[in-house]
Amino acid sequence: MKISVIVPVYNMEKRLDQCLNSLENQTLKEIEIILINDGSTDNSLDIIEKHIKRYPNKYVLINRENKGISASRNEGIKIASSSYIAFVDSDDYVDLDMYYRMYNEILKTKSDIVLCGYKNVDETGQILSYNYLDKYKISTLKENPKLVHQIDYGPCNKLFRKDLFKNIEFPLNTKYEDLSTILKIYKKATKVSYINECFYNYYVNTSGQTKTIDIKVYDIYKILDEILNSFKNENIAIKKEIDYLCISKLMDYSEIISASRNEKLSVKFYLDAVEYLNKNIKKWKKIYIFNNNNTIKKFVLKFIQINKNINLIHLKNKSKRS
Repeated sequence: MKISVIVPVYNMEKRLDQCLNSLENQTLKEIEIILINDGSTDNSLDIIEKHIKRYPNKYVLINRENKGISASRNEGIKIASSSYIAFVDSDDYVDLDMYYRMYNEILKTKSDIVLCGYKNVDETGQILSYNYLDKYKISTLKENPKLVHQIDYGPCNKLFRKDLFKNIEFPLNTKYEDLSTILKIYKKATKVSYINECFYNYYVNTSGQTKTIDIKVYDIYKILDEILNSFKNENIAIKKEIDYLCISKLMDYSEIISASRNEKLSVKFYLDAVEYLNKNIKKWKKIYIFNNNNTIKKFVLKFIQINKNINLIHLKNKSKRS
């Protein structure tokens, strides 16, 4: 097989048929489809078995108890028989010539990673938006450290050389697992290329349900620890961008939480974020507020301003308790 496509499956009976149909009918025929049924309790396994019966030579199935998407991806990587691997989420689907185009591009350019754009689609298949790559300069981190901020950290619009994942796994039982993993992969890559077409179809739930903010948001600190540790011996230019990335992520989540109604969590996350930065990027205020990079200066000032009200609430409440 030329490509192994890893598909974690958990309770996806409504969208699984479309996903598997799009893989079975690829114009590139030499594809191994690795399904990790992650303890599904709906009819997902029945759907899987129906597809395997039709195309027994295309599929590898692992049935096991629920361990999460990271464990599924890690297991799929270990058993993949091809030199190149890809990932598809089981509620998404791909264009029929995606892997033919991606595979030929990775061979032609002798790249470690090939990317494509993706489409956001709703439950009917209507295209909500296109996400092209032409606005980014695709290169390696050593060539362009600022790529840290431009990388699309989702693994599913990419084709990877499998050996990039040697000694690298998706972290278990953790949110934001893609962030540290894809960064580590990019650090190892010596050549990255892209096709500026949208082959991957990412399902967007438009039902109006909103995500709730819970304590799992604290997983970002585990991920940032992994990133800082992985890049601690890199050159100054890359380390500077990694520091900036850490501040960026903490600002993003602080802003999201501060807009929620969970005041207690908002206050705690802000104070912990500042403590984390003081501990791990000790000169972050001096470096990022007073340097000559106006973009970074504005960014950090925005970080502080966003959380100013939360800090005032905390101090006010502390004063009342005194």
